[in-house]
Amino acid sequence: METTENERDRDIAGLIASCLESDLLLERRLAAIEALIEKSAEIAKPVMLAVAERTTEPRLVLEAVGVGLARIEQRGVRVSEFDLRNVSEVTFLAYDGWTPT
Repeated sequence: METTENERDRDIAGLIASCLESDLLLERRLAAIEALIEKSAEIAKPVMLAVAERTTEPRLVLEAVGVGLARIEQRGVRVSEFDLRNVSEVTFLAYDGWTPT
């Protein structure tokens, strides 16, 4: 059975909220980052950039967001130097060092 557009929108909204929620369990946030990128790279890009600017985020989250941005770019969504201007160093290094497996 196909999911309706409304269900997909609710799923994406929930994933966005989980990505942005700093108090959520680390494992759930990492899973939400992964799932959001899989569902929609275009929607994931601004969410990843918003998290990447937060210097108080755990290192694992910042690294996951950096890798996520690289994966988003691999999917054809442009990530420019301008986009990356405010990301944390941890995020940028993860983005810059990621290679597809």
